[in-house]
Parts: sequence; structure tokens; C-alpha cells
Amino acid sequence: DLGDLRDRLPPFPTHIARAIIEEDIGRSTEALFAAFSENPVAAASIAQVHKALTKDGRSVAVKILRPGIEEAFAR
Repeated sequence: DLGDLRDRLPPFPTHIARAIIEEDIGRSTEALFAAFSENPVAAASIAQVHKALTKDGRSVAVKILRPGIEEAFAR
């Protein structure tokens, strides 16, 4: 199964990434960040990365696990 992992996959939709953040942290991306990129800068089999700007002006990378990846690892 680990052989199926890839370092480049199509990104999953940003609205799903935002929903994962909200579910895991309990706050929306709008509440957490001054800006959150609509397009990921990287996407792979385990996660994808979005650029964001914190409320205090720091540029950060937000790594979001791909939907279902935890269950896949558990199997």
C-alpha cells in the first residue's frame, strides 16, 4: 500500500482543505488567517500545502492532510 504514495497528485479542492482546518482546529481560515491562498503550492499523496498570512503579518505554510489518509495508514 505504501507503494501507492506519490509525491505529486492533483490537489483536493480548497473548500475541503478549509473544512478540514475548521473541523480539526475549531475555527475557520478567516478567523485564523488574514489571508489564505486558494491554490495550493504543493500537493502529494499525504497532504497539500497552502500559503497563508497570519493575523500578525507572518507568512506561513499550512500543511493539510489529504482527506482519508489517516484511515489509509491505519489499514
